[in-house]
Amino acid sequence: MKSFRVDCILVSVHKKVNDYVITIYDNLKFPQNNGKIGR
Repeated sequence: MKSFRVDCILVSVHKKVNDYVITIYDNLKFPQNNGKIGR
């Protein structure tokens, strides 16, 4: 059960990091959309 909870946390963190990276990538690719969070 403990490892399951850790997996949930890891998935949550990975999702946040992924969204962050996508946002930065979009801002670099489309500077006119700067400041826009998410998709």
